[in-house]
Amino acid sequence: MPTQINYRVTGELEAKLEVIEAEKTQAGRFILATNIIDKNELSNESVLKEYKAQQSTERGFRFLKIRCFLLQVSS
Repeated sequence: MPTQINYRVTGELEAKLEVIEAEKTQAGRFILATNIIDKNELSNESVLKEYKAQQSTERGFRFLKIRCFLLQVSS
């Protein structure tokens, strides 16, 4: 009786462009705005980078919004 069974799966990927385009039209979008209009001072890429960095900071302070934490602090 064999002690090990091996399987090998092979296949090919095929891009279905009509499905990809349909998904793109369904994809969510958001707007980032700033009052700094000089692109030399703050590029679009920098705005996006700062926005993403802000999210990691907010995750670090998420516990402040937890109801039990608020109840403990206020007592």
